[in-house]
Amino acid sequence: PQALRTPDLQFPISAATSSTAETWSPQRSHEQMKLLWKVDVQQATVGGSSNREKIERFLNGRGVPSSKRYLALWSRFSGKRGGPHAQHDTSFTAMRQMIHLALAEGYVVLIVGDQAREPKKYDTIAAVGRGRVINLVEFWGEGDWKKFFPDAGRQAQFLLFEYLAQIGALKHLGSRSGNLEAFVLLGHQVRYMEEAGNLQASRMEAWHSNQKAGIGYDRIVIEDRVPSLTGQWVTEDASQNKSESKPPWVELPLSDHKENYIPGPLYGVRKDWDWKRARAKERGFTIKDLEKIHDYLKHDDTESTSGLSTWLLELYRRHEEYQAKGWALELHELDLSMQRRLHAFTAEPNALLPPWLGALLGAVHKTPPDPEPTVPVPDPDAPEKPSQGSRGKKQDAST
Repeated sequence: PQALRTPDLQFPISAATSSTAETWSPQRSHEQMKLLWKVDVQQATVGGSSNREKIERFLNGRGVPSSKRYLALWSRFSGKRGGPHAQHDTSFTAMRQMIHLALAEGYVVLIVGDQAREPKKYDTIAAVGRGRVINLVEFWGEGDWKKFFPDAGRQAQFLLFEYLAQIGALKHLGSRSGNLEAFVLLGHQVRYMEEAGNLQASRMEAWHSNQKAGIGYDRIVIEDRVPSLTGQWVTEDASQNKSESKPPWVELPLSDHKENYIPGPLYGVRKDWDWKRARAKERGFTIKDLEKIHDYLKHDDTESTSGLSTWLLELYRRHEEYQAKGWALELHELDLSMQRRLHAFTAEPNALLPPWLGALLGAVHKTPPDPEPTVPVPDPDAPEKPSQGSRGKKQDAST
């Protein structure tokens, strides 16, 4: 109504963020949010079953294994569907990179969030995870979830992640979104990714761990480039124009896409765009930004396999050095130690890897390196063997 259109009743969109930070109590607020949103895993429901029992049956049906650590990787495609901040949409190349680092650190990975335009895309990625990568995108709309929670909304979704957080160490990772904010308010470990120079970067800083509120919504700054080509268009345009625009192709009518535009990560970009052709190989995170993601994923317990993922990062670094010079990294350019690591790595889900690394794996499998020499360990209880000279003396003495 016109009578209500007064500045006294208007608040900026950042008002909720700042007021939450001002009133937040690290000692009490997480539990208060669980009570407010009714996130109680043990609560009994109609029929006598608890929320916990229903969630366990759902996860068992989806083949989610028990684990000491889980990673929820959040998929996002709202920008390509016409929403804001398309630079925060998911890159499949980046998703594969993060999944592989997580597998090397011993996580069970759950792909959650927005469904891809091609639903089989995530099924393919999950299948090569050998039972440790599970596709749960938009699970809340599926029949097996609705069977247990037929009338529930977003709050029931919280129950699933709260259950995982209780039975194992759960971490969330995704681009900045309101969806992730909810989980940090519940006390979960969350990192959001955001490109350096983002025009709205300061809005969520009040929620960082090092601020007074101590909410714990911390940022991984992507410094080199956002991983999707669509996102790179957005960030470059924002850098030039000092404002963020939507990619020109995301709102075009579908009929205009069929003939004149390229499908895939640059869905809707005209075929004759030199920009796309020049950037086609620049999908995914650079090694510099992968190292930051690895810092969040790695852990300190004795079962950590972070040596493996650290080695992978080193191989990525070598590849980038060669690529910058226009060269291909080939097997004979790796030292014997690296070749042995690569050969041992063939037991891992290598289908998640980029083509250049897949080629190296194929080459080392075809021509295995010499095994590492073993040094015999002397048995302290074995009788001491006489030297060659003493054997000769004994033979002389006996004649």
